[in-house]
Amino acid sequence: MARFARLTLPLVLIAGTTSLAPAATVGRGGPELQDLLPEETLVYLSADARAFQTGLRSLGISGLLRDPEVREFLSPLFDDLGGVDPADPIGTLVDSLALSEWVRGEAAIGLVGLTLHLRDGTPLRVSAAHPVTARLLHELAANPDHGPPIARIGLDFLASIEPGPALRGMVDGLLRDPPPGVEVGRVHMNGQPVTAVNVALDDGLATTIYADLSGDRWLVAGDQDRLGVAMTGGPQRALVESSSWTGFSSRLKSRGNVLFAFADVAKGLGIVRNCIPPILLEEASILGVDGLTGVGLGVSMTGGGVRESVLLGFDGDPQGVLSLLDAFGGGFPALADAPADTTAFVGARFDATTLLARVETLLQRIAPRLDRSFLSELRVEGPGGHDLLREVLPAIGSDLSVTVSPPRSGLLPDVVFSVGVRDPEKFDRLLGTARSMAASEGGARIKPLPLRDGPPGFVVELDDAPVQPSFVVRGDRLYGSVSPLSLKGYLHRHLDAPDRRTLSSSDGELLSVVDLVTGGRTDLPTLLVALDLERSIPYLYDTFAPFLPTALAESGVDLDAALLPLSDSLQPHFTGVAVAVSRGDEGVSIDLFTPTGVLTLGAAAAALDEMSRSGRVARSSVRAEVRREGEPD
Repeated sequence: MARFARLTLPLVLIAGTTSLAPAATVGRGGPELQDLLPEETLVYLSADARAFQTGLRSLGISGLLRDPEVREFLSPLFDDLGGVDPADPIGTLVDSLALSEWVRGEAAIGLVGLTLHLRDGTPLRVSAAHPVTARLLHELAANPDHGPPIARIGLDFLASIEPGPALRGMVDGLLRDPPPGVEVGRVHMNGQPVTAVNVALDDGLATTIYADLSGDRWLVAGDQDRLGVAMTGGPQRALVESSSWTGFSSRLKSRGNVLFAFADVAKGLGIVRNCIPPILLEEASILGVDGLTGVGLGVSMTGGGVRESVLLGFDGDPQGVLSLLDAFGGGFPALADAPADTTAFVGARFDATTLLARVETLLQRIAPRLDRSFLSELRVEGPGGHDLLREVLPAIGSDLSVTVSPPRSGLLPDVVFSVGVRDPEKFDRLLGTARSMAASEGGARIKPLPLRDGPPGFVVELDDAPVQPSFVVRGDRLYGSVSPLSLKGYLHRHLDAPDRRTLSSSDGELLSVVDLVTGGRTDLPTLLVALDLERSIPYLYDTFAPFLPTALAESGVDLDAALLPLSDSLQPHFTGVAVAVSRGDEGVSIDLFTPTGVLTLGAAAAALDEMSRSGRVARSSVRAEVRREGEPD
């Protein structure tokens, strides 16, 4: 406990600069933290409390919970949450956080390295500019009988915050009455007094944190020189000028950004590279890990939902095993050309020819003595004896897509598959082989599909199969559906229609969902799954509505099925759901767009659970007090 008490004040100073709010700007009208940190910064974290609170209120689910029908249906649940206003549950949650009392604006922190002070006063820095050396290891291992030669240790970091009154009051109290083992003093930097907090650690070690607590913005650092440079305008080469910052911020920051973080893996590995055995470095080069520049995370609240992205950054094109990523392209032209009423899209980009070339290059590096004719003679036999690698895969394009539209009649949605045709001549030979195989081997028959407009397609009749897959080639794409009627309807209403409307010509909502998940970089996804919830909810909700009363009864949740809201009440509050894996110059990212966000939902669930427990405790206390008052004297 004594150790924890000693660490309380410095932890408050550091945590205060990073709690729930880090962001891009560190002071009103002043330089941003990325302008004050050096280019060799290893880790950067920022969050924006103001944007977080605004974003929570703008979520589609916040508007949904304010809808009168939904509020009436969920009223039993709100009764169990103490202190929640049923008219605005999300607003109540935001107000209960009281972030503005602790963080007025934005906060950010950057880690540069580590500083060790030997007992003779010699400082040893560990950072990207000062990697681990044999001398450093020798100094640390010297005189083992007299204990560690380190007298002081400190993290070389710089943080900033615009504090609220609650945080100011807490820090002022700790400075006036510091816990045991903590000394508070003042030093002067650039003619300005600065707070210095010295903390005694175990084993005779100590650390010092410096803080400029004047004005609307605080600056806190673990190194006196670092704070001095920040107070005079920042270093000559700042973090904002580095390629790491440019690459990660351009891909991970978007409108409504509430959280941004990245770690410069390349600089971190550079610090300890001299300590890594050469064999491990060679294996890392073969795997392509040595080309990894960093890892980043971005969270934005925009478009009524939450975008969460993770980026693996690379220096140039991936090498080694990771060079296989070159086989995965980006962008889906078929999406913009899909029918205007498309509600769901699944797409993948994959180039088998490029993959084979990268595998050949990789094998030559791993096994340089391998006969080059090995791959050229490699043959994977496909249908009808065709070479899968050189005849089948090169005949088709690199992009595959599936579109889903609401049913115009009946119960099932219209599902259409399409794939590019790269080499029409090879593709025609494949179709001829397939027809011959079907005729000779039995079990399947390929029949022509007469069409009202354009060349005919073909139908695949399978024995004992409930569906008849049907296909047609239009332009440079092969289209297919589960039945002849479905395919003919798609052609009549869309592909062959003179006045056809596409997602791009009608500004379809699904394109907005894709734009939100990719941060506007719709040319990058190599894998994409997107669902337009605004169009889908009426169909899905109304289809399963007859089964909802039974489901509610079996769940044990105290909700009245007779009060279920209409789909019209749900529809306006949702945009969509999407996931994308994107490949760009900066690296490979996984992006997710949802109505609530994974991280946000987890934080909100924890807060609501705490409020629920507090409400139950409060009601139990009231009942107990009432019972005591009712007892006879």
